Amino acid sequence: MRFWVVLALYIGGSGIAAAEEDPLKADKIFEEAQKLKEAGNTAEACKKYDEALQYNHNAVGTLLNVALCNETAGKYATAVKHYTQARDLAREHNLVEHRKAAEDKLVIVTPLVARVAIAFAEQAPNMKLVIDETIIPLDKTDDIVIDPGSHHIVVTAPDRVPWETTVALEKSQAKAIAVPKLGYPVTNKGRRTVGIILSASGVAMIATGIGLGMFANSKYDGQIGPGKNCVNPPNCNPEGYRITHDALTYATFGTYIGIAGVGVAAVGAYLWFFGPKAKTEQNLAIVPTLRSDSAGVTAVGRF
Repeated sequence: MRFWVVLALYIGGSGIAAAEEDPLKADKIFEEAQKLKEAGNTAEACKKYDEALQYNHNAVGTLLNVALCNETAGKYATAVKHYTQARDLAREHNLVEHRKAAEDKLVIVTPLVARVAIAFAEQAPNMKLVIDETIIPLDKTDDIVIDPGSHHIVVTAPDRVPWETTVALEKSQAKAIAVPKLGYPVTNKGRRTVGIILSASGVAMIATGIGLGMFANSKYDGQIGPGKNCVNPPNCNPEGYRITHDALTYATFGTYIGIAGVGVAAVGAYLWFFGPKAKTEQNLAIVPTLRSDSAGVTAVGRF
């Protein structure tokens, strides 16, 4: 238990604190954490160490204890981050014992971190990569140190469809992930599809209108002439009047349908010819291959 005792002694006399922080409050919370730890309540003690760190980010002893809590919880990447910060601060302030404690721990914990390499088939403008709740710079994706466990990865870009996946990593495990080219929203590509459908519908309506007109003309002409129901229109007998009236009605409907078809076809043609065209997707990515004893690259995609 020597590790914890040394940390308590250091915190009591620590003067390394940022101006906007509250080192006195941090020391008080740290003492509460120590009492919880001595009582065997490690989980609550770790919460207190985290709280103390919020009020004094540069307290080496608190950093070491927070790192130890994360190491115990299997969050090795987080532990390495805190051990590294503690080592650097201890070196800066000539705290030999604390520096050695941090360095010894880094030797043990660093090999346990998980790592992920992410490559992109295309880096769209203003693309963002988020792992869980952390934004990762796109120029630092070839070797991301991460805690073991399940992680949610999301890639977004303006006017593109987001891409996401979940990756599960064991301790000391490395994985490479290829992110395909982000697609465009369906609503954009759909304009051309809607245009084709409307154009076809408009043409069908025009054809229907023409067909009704021809049918009406045939019905009308069939009633006119010697020996028929209409000798000299509008002089028709009742049967001739009914048939010619129906023919005129069909002709009117055909005209309306034909005019509407022209309008629908015109709108469809505009969307068809001026809507965004589908772009060829390039799903090839050069992915870093990470292993414990080697590194390389792999081409991933469709050939």
